[in-house]
Amino acid sequence: MKKFYFLAAAMLLGAGAYAQTDLTPDRFKFANQPEGEFTINYYHGGANPNAALQLPAVEEADAGCLIVCGGPGVIAPQNEAETAPSTANAQTLKKYTTIVDLGGEVGKVLCVKGPNCSAVDFGPEVDASAGYGWWNANFYSKATGAEALTTTRLRLVYKIIGSTELASDIFTLQMQTTQNNFANDATGEAKTAEIKGYFSPDYFYQLDEYDEIVYDEDGVTPLFDENKWMVYEIDFQVPDAGGIPVRAKVGFVAGAKDWTVLFKEVTYTANPTGDPVQGEVVEYEMGGEGVSIEEIINGGEAAFTVAGDQVSFNEAGNVYSISGVQVADAVAGETITLDRGIYVVKAGNKAEKLIVK
Repeated sequence: MKKFYFLAAAMLLGAGAYAQTDLTPDRFKFANQPEGEFTINYYHGGANPNAALQLPAVEEADAGCLIVCGGPGVIAPQNEAETAPSTANAQTLKKYTTIVDLGGEVGKVLCVKGPNCSAVDFGPEVDASAGYGWWNANFYSKATGAEALTTTRLRLVYKIIGSTELASDIFTLQMQTTQNNFANDATGEAKTAEIKGYFSPDYFYQLDEYDEIVYDEDGVTPLFDENKWMVYEIDFQVPDAGGIPVRAKVGFVAGAKDWTVLFKEVTYTANPTGDPVQGEVVEYEMGGEGVSIEEIINGGEAAFTVAGDQVSFNEAGNVYSISGVQVADAVAGETITLDRGIYVVKAGNKAEKLIVK
């Protein structure tokens, strides 16, 4: 079995300069997960996880804890600490939260499908009679390795697909501690409001030469550019150790049954480098049963550097065996040391074959 050692991405240059640390639970690295239903660890009838869920959230954070909360009629109070939902709406959320493989450069993603979203032909079969009101998904970071007052970056790479034109944001974002307090931003000021913006589906519509939305032949259903994805990053700090782990609270609007949200990345990185990206559109091609070695190697600008048996990633990337099987992944700033063998290394628009002797 090949072993991979994650080395420091940067040497200590002085006080406050530290190497990046990946605080993303392996379960939230969706590319490595099996297709099918994605486990929701707990359900709670309310806006935030209650006090009874704080301890299990901490204990299960390293393994990847996902807690779903919702308003009245979405999740009943008796679901507060259960892994099996008892209300119909919670069962709908459970059914429509899955891992799907989109192939190509995209691969496996977390799919949160609206029960009436006929615009996508993957994931569970739609059921227009199902539904739910407002709710939120809470993705917890790892607890191990996290420290208070350390700048950490949440990174979302996602897209929105809908059956009808959508005029408002589909979801909002809050960074909160495990104690339901707001995480601070990098300046130490508390974030007391939801972080909104960059969540409009307008970014993903197919546009004509005049930048007008292109519709299906019915004149009602907008067509979507399947290759466009949005990158949104935010830096934050946890005020004290009692608030670790942090959670990304992704709040979905009520009654939006005609949309699907795909998450390619939900990652946490402590001591990130560079400025956070907010609202950048990137392109990944979907399609087929997967990506061939020839397709992987057909790359563009550099997003990583290679020195002997070490690969330093400037962007998040992956390492594949010569047969096309993914054997490792890395966040931006990580350096991986490889054993002897032949690999394909890919990040951003660059890929190359690497022989380690």
